[in-house]
Amino acid sequence: MNLKNDFLSGSWKGELVVENPGQDLIKTSVDFYMKIKFNWSSKLCSGIYMANPDDSGILDHSKVYGEIAEDDQIKFLLKYPKFYWQPMQGEEVLSIEDRVHPNISLQGSVQQKNRLFGKWSMPEDYIELNGDVIKTGDLNGIWWAERV
Repeated sequence: MNLKNDFLSGSWKGELVVENPGQDLIKTSVDFYMKIKFNWSSKLCSGIYMANPDDSGILDHSKVYGEIAEDDQIKFLLKYPKFYWQPMQGEEVLSIEDRVHPNISLQGSVQQKNRLFGKWSMPEDYIELNGDVIKTGDLNGIWWAERV
């Protein structure tokens, strides 16, 4: 697909679908908004990513960094300023100020000029909470976004 120089620049609205392999049949979707500034000469981009707080329980935005490869494959990396963790489905999301959240990787492709689609993943991590060490587990799923 022949993309315009400013293709990724602008506002995007989408959905992140969480598939938790540890809990069969539980799928959670999170709406998000992303604003990106793309540099065509370097094929790199940066911006902000905000998950819907009603869906995610996260009130902060993350930084988003990314690139477009020669084959129009897109890679984004979401970087939150602190660690967020939801102990159980439906429980309140906890934030830990002195920890950095694991990077969330989004990979995908351009499906149409105004639509992106792909898979995402977040590696497992270990945190200490109230004196106990907890393994968070890895998460993954699919995502899509459309230009707004």
